[in-house]
Amino acid sequence: MSRVKKLKFYSKSFIKSLFQNVGTIAAIRKDSNKIEWFWDGLFILLIVFLR
Repeated sequence: MSRVKKLKFYSKSFIKSLFQNVGTIAAIRKDSNKIEWFWDGLFILLIVFLR
């Protein structure tokens, strides 16, 4: 696996786990409005960096 593919794989894995952690925190703290804003920002970063 090339270095770029490895980087993309690890980035996707990191972002996936980050989304799961944020969802868990949102469920515990009930901060859904803040969490939705955070997810939107992460989604934009995902599109920009993992093209």
